[in-house]
Amino acid sequence: MNTLSYSSYRFPPEIIQRAIWLYLRFTLSLRDVEDLLAERGITVSYETVRRWVNHFGPRIEAIRERAKRTERNTKEPLGRYNQPSDVDSICKPPDDETRQKCAGSNVGGGERNIAA
Repeated sequence: MNTLSYSSYRFPPEIIQRAIWLYLRFTLSLRDVEDLLAERGITVSYETVRRWVNHFGPRIEAIRERAKRTERNTKEPLGRYNQPSDVDSICKPPDDETRQKCAGSNVGGGERNIAA
């Protein structure tokens, strides 16, 4: 399995990941990313950011896809108790028979007929 190794790079992994994230997440140019990092006191060339994106971008995406696939496969399917058996009966409004049955059973509050 290919893990990301930042050992031969001058900058810490957090800075490299942030630069890649800024470039890929927003519609920023490489020079914009260079300027944003410079505002935070990190002097890095736009060419370095381009190399990071080309090197780490596909690897990060592969790791994310693998994680999504694993997450999707580990979710339990809905059991028969979690799935509605008849979707039409849930989605359609009640008919007249149902209203008459419910009116006699005091569903929804209202007055109660209590025999003394």
